[in-house]
Amino acid sequence: MEFPEDRWDFSRFYSEKPDYERFACKVLVAGAATIYLDIVQRSSGPEAGGVEGAAIDRVIGIFNRMLEEASGPQAKGFGELDPFSYHLSFQEAADAGAARLEYQERVSEFYESFLREFGEWDCVGLLGFDPFNYFDYDEETQAQIQSGEWMENCCGYMRAVVRLLYKEES
Repeated sequence: MEFPEDRWDFSRFYSEKPDYERFACKVLVAGAATIYLDIVQRSSGPEAGGVEGAAIDRVIGIFNRMLEEASGPQAKGFGELDPFSYHLSFQEAADAGAARLEYQERVSEFYESFLREFGEWDCVGLLGFDPFNYFDYDEETQAQIQSGEWMENCCGYMRAVVRLLYKEES
């Protein structure tokens, strides 16, 4: 799996308070999106490239839709997400069915590996608090949040996703 050297503007990624009490870990969704992009890049379907700004907007849109569908009370399992449905020109590609199956298999294994290691898939479960509801907590919990120790855990989830993606590739 090759990571593009583009300098993407991640500021438009979903960063507001999700509308749900439980919402998927962003780095876990980014891992699923990476698997999708790897499959599209290797497929005989439509090119993922094109105008740089349009490609970046498409990736951001896919990420946000996947994050939305993987969160909340009606959340789909990661293997049930179908990012190919967001890529309309890909739906008619000759290998679209095989690509979907490959995605489902790879993402399911990736997700299960993450769950085995951490036991949770959602941000609140992983961090132990809702980072978007800081002011709802008592002073002691706010002080604990301010200490920033949770950021090390979050970085650990990022390292794990990269490791799982690399392991998946080899």
